[in-house]
Order: sequence, then structure tokens, then C-alpha cells
Amino acid sequence: MQQTGEQYDDIYIYKHHIGEIYLYLNMVKKYIEKNGSQKPLLLVNERRYVSLYKMFVPDLDMKYIPLTSAELDEYFPSEITYYGRHRLFSPTPDRFEELRYLIFHGEEPIHFYDYIRDSMGLLKTEVQHFSKPHITQEVQKRTREKVEKIGLNQKKYIVVFPEAVTASELSMNFWTALCDMFEAHGYDIFVNAVGKKYRSLRGKWCDMALDEIYCLASRSDGVFALINGLVVSFAQMETRRYFAYTDQTPTVGERMTAATMLDAYGMEKIPDCNKNNLFEIDMSVCSEEELLQKISEDYEFDRKVIE
Repeated sequence: MQQTGEQYDDIYIYKHHIGEIYLYLNMVKKYIEKNGSQKPLLLVNERRYVSLYKMFVPDLDMKYIPLTSAELDEYFPSEITYYGRHRLFSPTPDRFEELRYLIFHGEEPIHFYDYIRDSMGLLKTEVQHFSKPHITQEVQKRTREKVEKIGLNQKKYIVVFPEAVTASELSMNFWTALCDMFEAHGYDIFVNAVGKKYRSLRGKWCDMALDEIYCLASRSDGVFALINGLVVSFAQMETRRYFAYTDQTPTVGERMTAATMLDAYGMEKIPDCNKNNLFEIDMSVCSEEELLQKISEDYEFDRKVIE
């Protein structure tokens, strides 16, 4: 691993993905305080996560060092590892193997926020509030310039997230009907899609950093997503948010049902979650047509438009 410099005492890294990192970043200051670190340095192992760190802990020193999964496990095998005079902190270093076991076999229901907080040795009373995201003027400017280039109507638009790495997909018919419904009522649609499959939807897209897509979504007239790590960081948004939970499609381990996913990862248990405009839907008990009907009623649309 590259030398980080002697100006720091302890090193912190979290080798997980966006949703978990969002929770970690909102508790890491308390974690640093608990560990007695005087000059902590946060490491970021993927470039795309840098903007997430800047949103939630802009006042902490951080350094981007690209590390593979194998290197992460080599350098950070346990919660505390020693590297020279540095302590290396890496909460939940087992990549949630214990959490998955407890979800399926534990005596009590468990939620991933509680699990991460407990793994950092923090009490619920110590992290009752999360930070508001720090969206700089520069981020706002970049976001505006990008969507102006694709001609997005910034006064009336929604954002859809049809993709997720470990969740069963909703049908293309659902996303097409959703986009058609909003377009018929004068809305533009921004499609946040990595793969080409969903870029055929009646919407507009462009590459955006995490802070830029957060900025765009927070100013939209609605966010519609297959549950994924990025939208977990939208917990505090005032914007209407519809998040569909489907059966998990894990690369390892047991497969969670939609109901189990909602119990273990539902956002309402996250501190400062804005529940007023949050709709988390268990798609095992709600059909795609029923979800479309609910959305049309919430927005007071004439459902006949898309029938």
C-alpha cells in the first residue's frame, strides 16, 4: 500500500458500497472520536465514491487510493490492523457475512443501519441525527450545465433508476408505462442508467457523478427506483420517492425475498429519514400495474392516458 504520510495518525476505510458508505460517513466522526484519533485520514478506494465523501464529510481529510477487493482484504483484514505506527480502522471487514447470517438465522430481526452502528461500537443515542448533504455551488453549476446540454426541462422532470446490481428487475413494460405517463402530463424524464438496455426509454441521460445525480434528484418532481445503494443516500430528501423492493439476486450467499430486503434494508429506520414523501414497496405483494395506479393517483393523473 502507498505511504500516506506521517501527518496522519490513524487511517479509516470502509470497503463496502454506496448505501452502506452513506450510513458509515454519517457516523464516522463519532467513530473517530471514540477511537481517540487526533489526525485521521479517510481512504477512498474507488474514484466514484470521492464525491460521496465530499457530500457528507467535507471537513475530514481524505485520499483516493485505488485498491482491488483482494488488496482491501489483504491490508484491512480486521476491524483494527496496524501498519507501522498507524492504526487502520475498517468496520465490518467481513463484507457483511455475519449480517447475512443474522438476517436468515438470528433470533431477532436485524437492520443494516443498526448492524453498522453496533459494529462501530456506537450507541443509538450517539447518532440520532445525520448530516445534510453538502452540495457546493460548483456541483450545482456542473449539474445544470450537463442537463442543459441534453435539453432536460429543469422546471418539470422526474428521475428514474431502473437498474440495481443485486435486485430482480422490474419489467421494461413497467418503466415504459411510467415514462409515458409522465411524458403525457408534460414532464421530462431523466434516466439514470449505466447499461444501454434502459437508455431506450422515453427519457434523457448523461454521465453524472454521485453528487451531481443527488443534486438533480433532490430538485426533481419525483424519484422512481428499483432499490439500490445510491438511493439509500436519498433518505433525507423532501422529493417524492418511490422505491421498489424485489427479490435479491446475490452473487454469493442466500437469496433474500423482497419482504426480507424491506425488513433488513428499509430506509425508514435510518436517522432523519424523511418519511413523509417516501414510499417503499414490497413488490411481492404489489403488482407493477398496482404501483402504476398508486403513482397516477398520488400525482392526480388521468390513468386512462396510459391504458
